[in-house]
This record gives sequence, C-alpha cells and structure tokens, in this order.
Amino acid sequence: MISTTAAGDAVRARPDSERRRRARAALHDLLPQLSREAVAALGAVEAAGFLARTERWYADAHLPLDALYGAVADPGGLTARLVRAALAAAAARPQALRELDRRREVDGDWFQDPRTVGYVAYTDRFAGTLRGIRTRLDHLSDLGVRYLHLMPLLKPRDGENDGGYAWIHRRYAPVGAGRDTRMPF
Repeated sequence: MISTTAAGDAVRARPDSERRRRARAALHDLLPQLSREAVAALGAVEAAGFLARTERWYADAHLPLDALYGAVADPGGLTARLVRAALAAAAARPQALRELDRRREVDGDWFQDPRTVGYVAYTDRFAGTLRGIRTRLDHLSDLGVRYLHLMPLLKPRDGENDGGYAWIHRRYAPVGAGRDTRMPF
C-alpha cells in the first residue's frame, strides 16, 4: 500500500499536461448531465452562458484540487460539486443581479472605470454585524459606491495569523453566524 504522503507526492509530480488532460476528461464527463441540470435550473439562454463560463474556467478549479487532493479524493468529483454549488447559486440569484452580471460580462473592466467608487470595510467596525451592513447600504449608495468589499469575516487563528483571510479555519468572526454569511445584500 502506498502511503498518503507518497501518493500525494506522486500526484504533485504529474506533469502539468497530465493534469490538464485529466481536467479535460472530467469536464467532458460532467458536461452532458450538467447541461441538462443547467437548462432546468436557468433556462436555455442563461444555461448557455453558465456552461460557457464553466468550460472556460473549469481547469482553474480542477488543477489545484488535483494537485492537493488527487491522491485521496476524486478531483473531478470535487470540482463537479463546486460547479453544481455555483449552478445552485446562479439559479437563486435575483433577476436584477443576473441582468447586472450580463452587463458586466460585456464591460469586463467596469470596476476600473474612474467613475466607479468602491468601498472597503471591516464589517464589525462599519456596521457591527453582516445584518447591520444592510442598514448602511443606502448611505453608501448616496455616496456613489457601486461595489462593497468586506474585509475578512473569518476568525483568525491564535498567534501569528493572516487576519482572517485563510478560509480553511472555518470559524466565523463575531460579526455574524453561518446564516448571516449567506444573506443577500
């Protein structure tokens, strides 16, 4: 039996071309069923866009999962789970935001427009909680803010840390509980 460490080393030693081949094969296997699911969830037009984005970006999700977990898990299955989670989120997205998404796809550098104002805030200092942010959105809108970047919502580990950016710790900071983090603004 190969140890997990040795198997992991073997997976990481695969040439990039082999990882890309595995990603293409996994995508090829996923697309027929995903296409049916996407049309059912989004309708034909939105599904076409979703599937095009999936094909374009699939390898960017699959390749790191293969490198990290290929020795102990199926990276194609993990990537399929991520894609299906994105499909569920797309299906739940309000129509007004879907329309905004389409406009932003056409104007890919919308966030670089000099007239665009963004705002960065620590949730706890700006509004106390994630739910509190909702009470401040009108104020930000009055200021002309078009996008809001919330600083880390994860509790940093004790000692030296990254300020809460590392998602692997999965401990929410006191700014909100699990359901709060899913609240649409």
